[in-house]
Amino acid sequence: MGKKILLIQAVDNVLGADALVPGLQRDLEHSMSRSNSTEGSKMGSFTQIGTLAETISASFLFKKGDEGQEELRRAMEKGLEVKIWIVDTEKNADDKYDASFGYAVLGELSFTYPYEGVEEISSELAIQIKMVKGQFDTLPDGLEEFAEFGFESPGEYTGDHLNRKKAEAPPGP
Repeated sequence: MGKKILLIQAVDNVLGADALVPGLQRDLEHSMSRSNSTEGSKMGSFTQIGTLAETISASFLFKKGDEGQEELRRAMEKGLEVKIWIVDTEKNADDKYDASFGYAVLGELSFTYPYEGVEEISSELAIQIKMVKGQFDTLPDGLEEFAEFGFESPGEYTGDHLNRKKAEAPPGP
């Protein structure tokens, strides 16, 4: 399995806009639970199956100017639902990328400062109804190499490994 990456998009997005990747992802957890109820009777107890609840928890190292992290904060402050995708960055047997999609409500967004110079962001998102499985034919530029970088030619990119930008025109020979 490849890396699981979270993509987000607030529901007030401009039609045709790309989803955002909150940068420097540390943890990603998708949990499912049911609140079952048990009733007693003279013949024993019977458990009624409860409603499915799904939660996504993700944490990130803070990066100033990161659009994905800023979008999470904006959605929290405005009380917006967000569309989320959990994407596997490794292709499956069909040469596609497995993904899960859902609408979510931010229940918590917290900022911690464990030691000087480090800021962490933790989020908890409650899924509306349920996540659905699907596939992407391609991934947004750079997502396959998320948190990695491949070989590059001199002049092909500018910036450090966290802030690479591709040159407008390919370098000459």
